[in-house]
Amino acid sequence: MLNLVRKEDFGYRQIRDIKVSDAQKWIMKLHDEGKGYSTITSVRGVVKPAFPMAYNDDIIRRNPFDFKYKKLHPDKPLPHITPHVFRHTFCTNMADAGMDIKNLQYVMGHSDVGVTLNVYTHASFDRVAEQMAKIIDFKETNMQGKKRKSG
Repeated sequence: MLNLVRKEDFGYRQIRDIKVSDAQKWIMKLHDEGKGYSTITSVRGVVKPAFPMAYNDDIIRRNPFDFKYKKLHPDKPLPHITPHVFRHTFCTNMADAGMDIKNLQYVMGHSDVGVTLNVYTHASFDRVAEQMAKIIDFKETNMQGKKRKSG
């Protein structure tokens, strides 16, 4: 994260010279450059703590990072992400990658495999379509192979 800050002109400015509008513009610049929500949140999390310290030391009058993106861009809402959401995502990704469900249950620490299957793994249209296509392709390939052998 610090490397990202160092690459920006913003990272070389004096803390007392940074205004709320500067912080907002920088965050929006990162967004416009294609940085994801987690990256922007992480960068903000690294930079933001310096400002309360500067405020408490009377170096600045206001923390320029005290502003939640949602108020600035109500038409582009960001998803509500918590650490627990990452747990669901991890479980779903492991299941999608083909991890055995009993092993996944063990990794997740669930006492019942039903919790792993019904609460933590999430089906998606894309994943269902991908698996159906593989099955159909596999069956078609086998049928063609059988026709060649018998013909």
